[in-house]
Amino acid sequence: DISREFIRIAKEEAPTTEFILGNAEKLPYKNSEFDMVTAFTVLHYLQSWDQVLKEVHAILKKDGIFIFSHRHPFTAKARWTKWFFKKFRVTEDYFDEGVYYSFKKYKNKKVPLVLHHKTYATIIKLLIKHGFEIIDYEDFKPLTKVKELSPSRYKRYLNYPPFCAWKVRKI
Repeated sequence: DISREFIRIAKEEAPTTEFILGNAEKLPYKNSEFDMVTAFTVLHYLQSWDQVLKEVHAILKKDGIFIFSHRHPFTAKARWTKWFFKKFRVTEDYFDEGVYYSFKKYKNKKVPLVLHHKTYATIIKLLIKHGFEIIDYEDFKPLTKVKELSPSRYKRYLNYPPFCAWKVRKI
């Protein structure tokens, strides 16, 4: 992670895990070093994916797999609105790519996040441009136990999945 604050939080949450402060646009690994690379909820923080995809492609072996997740492009542009007495979400400005802001709650504190929206078309074209083929895709669906723990969140996530995951292969 590039954020010292999020590395500190991650170490609190998972003290036995190794975390590295660094930039995804300059990975400290040799070419063709890995069979697989993962990046969970990383790419939507980056304005440009070009350098990251170039780096990932370089460190993967031939036919290597890159699995990543990020904010769902459709849901990222969803906003709460009210009509009469009903509150609901609508997706607005899907084709307006660029920066948007959010917050993460951590120990009753809001940590600001700067995110970057890309459409599905942009994501697919970037993957192709950087020598990847898409071999799988999944919209995140809430687990059944979430229905018991938080029925409203379960219903919201069924209609607006918060994340999606991609599995691509270096070609």
